[in-house]
Amino acid sequence: MILTASDLPFGFSDLNNFLSWYKAHAPTKQLPTNMAMGSKGNPRSVIRNPLSRKIMTGIYRAARRTFLGMKTKDSQGSVFIRGTLAKELLPHVVSRNFFYSTELVFFAEQAGEKVEELAVTVADEIRPSTVRPLKDGSRMFLQIMELRKRENQTLR
Repeated sequence: MILTASDLPFGFSDLNNFLSWYKAHAPTKQLPTNMAMGSKGNPRSVIRNPLSRKIMTGIYRAARRTFLGMKTKDSQGSVFIRGTLAKELLPHVVSRNFFYSTELVFFAEQAGEKVEELAVTVADEIRPSTVRPLKDGSRMFLQIMELRKRENQTLR
């Protein structure tokens, strides 16, 4: 199952890197994880965004780590998830906006899943972001705090 951002922030670089990752594990017929996603946190990612956008990404990463204890560096990319895991986690996701992938990754981590972060290419000149930093950023911060209150939900 693939869940992607509606504005395709990485074009198809995340899908292409997922297919390469998947093919690399195909001979063993065993993937090392049930969830992978496009991630600006992968050291091989190519990020050509304005400094202000990079700062916002860093603040969001720090807030997720501080308030939710999340280990995944970037939780905003397209998600490639095994159907059985999706069926288990999606009922816990309440957001229907930019925050949905953060919730999904959060619940995956809570369930003990390792999230494979795949390299992406992101640049405003390729695909301009539809995120409005102040409006969406403040809403996502409030959603982090709400998720923190809900974090004691039982998984597995």
